[in-house]
Amino acid sequence: MPAGLGNLNASLQALAEFFEIDPHLISAAARSSPKAESALEPDLESAVAKLSREECESHLKDILRGEPGAILSLKKRLTKLSGRRSPAPSPSRRPVGDVFEQAEKIKADAKRKAQAEAERKRIQRLEKLAEDEENSWAYLENLLGQKRGSAYDQATHLLVELRDMAEYKHRRTSFQERFRSIRARFGKSVALTERFRRVGLI
Repeated sequence: MPAGLGNLNASLQALAEFFEIDPHLISAAARSSPKAESALEPDLESAVAKLSREECESHLKDILRGEPGAILSLKKRLTKLSGRRSPAPSPSRRPVGDVFEQAEKIKADAKRKAQAEAERKRIQRLEKLAEDEENSWAYLENLLGQKRGSAYDQATHLLVELRDMAEYKHRRTSFQERFRSIRARFGKSVALTERFRRVGLI
């Protein structure tokens, strides 16, 4: 990405954060702007602070309405505030519907990446738990033997992790047998049983 476009995108994101605008929409609007031909561009990001609130709102409204040349207009204004010469104009005629569609694609892509990363970390955690399963069951019984609310909370959380690990490793039957043993030994506690129910263990 050319330096000028990078600065422009950063400037738009700064405006988005200031006015609480959907950052994915701002990214899409930035992508709809014409690409600058010149290799060197002014530092537009530092010029954002020189815009008045009224100017910020006006430029953002034009961008979100998909006004032709809205991005270029903002860029020219920031260039002027930075004290440098503006590049040759190249109007954008991208329909506003395309900008919103692009924003949705960016949002969906960001969501997929976040979900993939969360799943990667979950599997990593379950693999580690599987390697130390017996010690985890022993620790679980130690927690339940304390018969305290905070210990019950920790034990319930650990049981959920052990259940998820068993499902991931296709060992659900083994988990159910051990869980039945746990309930037989500690199931008289109403508080503990309620915790199990809340997290879907029973």
